[in-house]
Amino acid sequence: MEKRLDVSRNFEYTPEQRQRIGFLSELLKQDLSSPNVAGFHGTSIEAVREVIKTGRLPGAGESRQLGNRKMLPGDISIYPNLTTLPGNLRAWYAPHADQEKMLREVGVYAAMIAQHHSMAKALGLPLSDRRLADYAVFEDWTEQEERLLVSGPNSPEDDELFEDFSEQAKAFGVAVPALLSAMKQATGRKGVILGIGKAALEKFKIEQGDDFMFSGIIEKESGFGDLVIKTGGGLDYKDFAGFRILGAKETQDWANLSKNLL
Repeated sequence: MEKRLDVSRNFEYTPEQRQRIGFLSELLKQDLSSPNVAGFHGTSIEAVREVIKTGRLPGAGESRQLGNRKMLPGDISIYPNLTTLPGNLRAWYAPHADQEKMLREVGVYAAMIAQHHSMAKALGLPLSDRRLADYAVFEDWTEQEERLLVSGPNSPEDDELFEDFSEQAKAFGVAVPALLSAMKQATGRKGVILGIGKAALEKFKIEQGDDFMFSGIIEKESGFGDLVIKTGGGLDYKDFAGFRILGAKETQDWANLSKNLL
């Protein structure tokens, strides 16, 4: 049977969870260019749901090697707000660093994470399941994919694509229609951006991210690169200083969340 994310049931929030929703609602009224925002983290509405539940943004789910450094559970990648970044970190970037390019990259990353998290929820997988990282961002749902979802293959081209999807579905322990439905739900998701407050960069160790590690001086000269906040266990919601919803699906999800649908 196809697994779906249930957002239809009423949920009674605790006082703490209501406080978190109120906090995030206030952040929506503020611009991400606020002087309190030191960095930008692209993520999903599912991650925001976890923030409401627990009060923390979980960050990386497992250890993995990035160049000569290791990403640890709880680590959070951000792109900086160069106008408010502390001087010791600002020194990592060229004077002509491209803020707009970094903001665009945050949006691309947010869409990727949003679609992966949407698929994870639909398939009953942990948000941190790294197998979903192999899926590209879905901009459009094709007629062929819809045909395979509704009626199955009916041409040699359909047979070949259906076979590919069968192998993928088998790896996740689901039927092909469940995988296709999860992909359809994920298509077009844009994610959200969380503005990270300056205090968070002062509380935790900050390292250069994989943009620096893999491109080195090239990225230094172009003024581009991400940072990693070494939180050790995720980031408290009170460390957020901004919140922007990027997609229509996320806007509807947020409306549901704020009306006691979790």
